[in-house]
Amino acid sequence: MWGNCRYQRGRGPAILILGTLLAVGLAAAAVPPQQAPAQGRRPDDLDGYRHLIFANTYRTTDRQGNANDLLLLGHYDFVDERHVKVSYFRYDAKKNLRPGATNRTHDVAGRGNTAFIHIPTYSQYESFNGTWSKRGRKLRIRVGAVMHEWVLASRADHFFVLDGYVSALDGSAEIEGQTFSNCLGYAYLADQAILKRRRFTRRNLLPDYAGETYFVPSQANERSAWLRQKTELNVHLFEEVQPDVLTYRVQDRESKPPMEIRSTLLLNYAPYSHLLLYLNGGHDFNRNHVYDETGHTKQMFGVLEGGRITKMVFIEYSWEADGYPVLAIGRFYPKGQGHPERPGLPPQPWTAGSPREGS
Repeated sequence: MWGNCRYQRGRGPAILILGTLLAVGLAAAAVPPQQAPAQGRRPDDLDGYRHLIFANTYRTTDRQGNANDLLLLGHYDFVDERHVKVSYFRYDAKKNLRPGATNRTHDVAGRGNTAFIHIPTYSQYESFNGTWSKRGRKLRIRVGAVMHEWVLASRADHFFVLDGYVSALDGSAEIEGQTFSNCLGYAYLADQAILKRRRFTRRNLLPDYAGETYFVPSQANERSAWLRQKTELNVHLFEEVQPDVLTYRVQDRESKPPMEIRSTLLLNYAPYSHLLLYLNGGHDFNRNHVYDETGHTKQMFGVLEGGRITKMVFIEYSWEADGYPVLAIGRFYPKGQGHPERPGLPPQPWTAGSPREGS
């Protein structure tokens, strides 16, 4: 039933592009008004949690064969035992939007790297009301004619994976003239999604996160296969150069002549919620020691537990001059936790080499 929306494995090993590893950014320049937290009874089927924070992608193909990849980053708010509200930022691959420049710099004055930090630009913010039900490990969320199907992959970690988007009317992959495929996603249950006043510092982050990601590499298009790979975020390597700005840099000695690689983590910038974090970075291609390239941009949504952001889901939407952006979705979690497989898929060995943020 869900075959049209299951992940299709690409042929050959995943290709590691160093710049891809050093990027992560967030929401975008224009930010919608705050959404009210969910009210009502705490849903027993979700262990008392009120929110599900998610990052996912899917591909749509119209009846003329035109395809497009879309990324979503957002949250479900469970209002009561039946009703839910879904809110998300949507990123459109076909639009290949340039990133937005923030008013924050990669470094402090006098240290050379005073170029502005960039974050990904979303194409649309949307919020809808719907209904939900849970049976066993399957979580179904209906929004209009679309059924979002999530599967509980780890109850201990409150971790879900996306099984697919299907028609709520007939269960098919075709919805309003569009066929949905390549549905991939990660989600975590959370107590909070919107936090505007609380400010976070590196003390609220873990020293290191393990992770996994699906991504489309450079020079891709809407027909490209999504590749799966391990990733890491090593916060302990980042230096706090100014309030809310952590940065990491290293020399890529394999390039000739060597050039710097930069990765900058930006906190407390998104008016929507301070649980949104940004990471921007890549190679200093013009070798001027100022990171004035737009680089790779990712947006992350954190899960707060006991005063620390212990898990995150993220998207990457990085503008490319060739007309198609670098795309990725992924998750970070405490090192030492397992890697539950997506239900229904054969085991997939990790490819050699791991994308790393700050390593």
